Amino acid sequence: MNTEYIGINRAVLPPDHCLQNRLVRQALNFAIDRAQLIKVLRHGIGTPAVQGFVPQGMASNDMHLISGCEYNPKKAKALLDSAGYFGLQHGAEIKIYTNKDYLDIIQFVAGEWQKIGVKCAIELMETSALREQMRVGGVPVFRASWVADYPDEENFFAPFYSKNPAPPNYTRFSSINFDALYDKAVTETDYQRRMDMYRKMDSILISES
Repeated sequence: MNTEYIGINRAVLPPDHCLQNRLVRQALNFAIDRAQLIKVLRHGIGTPAVQGFVPQGMASNDMHLISGCEYNPKKAKALLDSAGYFGLQHGAEIKIYTNKDYLDIIQFVAGEWQKIGVKCAIELMETSALREQMRVGGVPVFRASWVADYPDEENFFAPFYSKNPAPPNYTRFSSINFDALYDKAVTETDYQRRMDMYRKMDSILISES
């Protein structure tokens, strides 16, 4: 299983950049029509990631138990307005780094963001150079993917565990609550309790994204 995502490394963004505001990040999530992206660019192969980072098909991904980020451009614009995005004098542009293999996806995403009034730019890099810059924290916004090594949700949460280096934690994501749940989940032997922890972890990622 593979999850494609746009990574944001806030540690290397200026304090006044729009992506430091959680409402802006949430708006970007609601602005992307993932179903249309898959239909047009991937010939219908794939599943829209609207319920978190863990793919559908995994036990913890229950659409009835996790509040996700379904396509809703009206809500996205409202969130931008609440965040004061349209009045920003600095830090309003989002530059996405990618390689040529995924340019079509990033152009689609940037187009969706532009529809709600977000200023976007795209910068192409060679694959090896981009991967190295992601590793050292040289690119703030980038396209990435995560392929599971084994069929357990823990594998999909490893990229967001703050004690993990880059890779896999290219975004330098850090959350005390997320880490505490991760530590408990990896040692929890009760299946249902572990699934509940995984859902809470995914909800944290959705909220902070």
